[in-house]
Amino acid sequence: IVKGSPSLDPQGEPLLYIGSRDSRLRIIALDRPQAKVLWSLDASWLPSIWNDDWDGNPLLLDDLMFVGGENGFLYAFRLNRDYDPTGFIQVKPERLLDWPGWSRALLEEVGDYNASIESSVTLYGERLYFANAAGRLVGLDVSRIRQGLVRKVFEFWMGDDVDATLVA
Repeated sequence: IVKGSPSLDPQGEPLLYIGSRDSRLRIIALDRPQAKVLWSLDASWLPSIWNDDWDGNPLLLDDLMFVGGENGFLYAFRLNRDYDPTGFIQVKPERLLDWPGWSRALLEEVGDYNASIESSVTLYGERLYFANAAGRLVGLDVSRIRQGLVRKVFEFWMGDDVDATLVA
């Protein structure tokens, strides 16, 4: 079951980025006679606080991919896209960030562990925004993400579950 909208590579590379209900986020090559999964990440890679779906569509910026998971983490990857000697696209994603979208104080306030990130992330300038099922809206400065560094620059509690994607 595909739960989120797929993302085509915005730089025109023959790649599709998509999450699913089977706990896997995938990068699929479209430059072959038959589409091929080049890479996947299982949501159980990190201890989940809620679920293992990938509802939001991945956001691509240059060679970076940002995506939130229902396991409560926000991820950033350097894709390391390239072509093999036969001319087919390849990727070697390198994890730059797995940032918990919750805090202990938030979980105590809402009284459960449902802090899944079900919306797509939004980028405005060098700030990445997302919301979660615990009602937390967060803005992160991602200007130094290539060094694996982010800084929280905005936080607001909406009061309840937020599944909708923020619009800049």
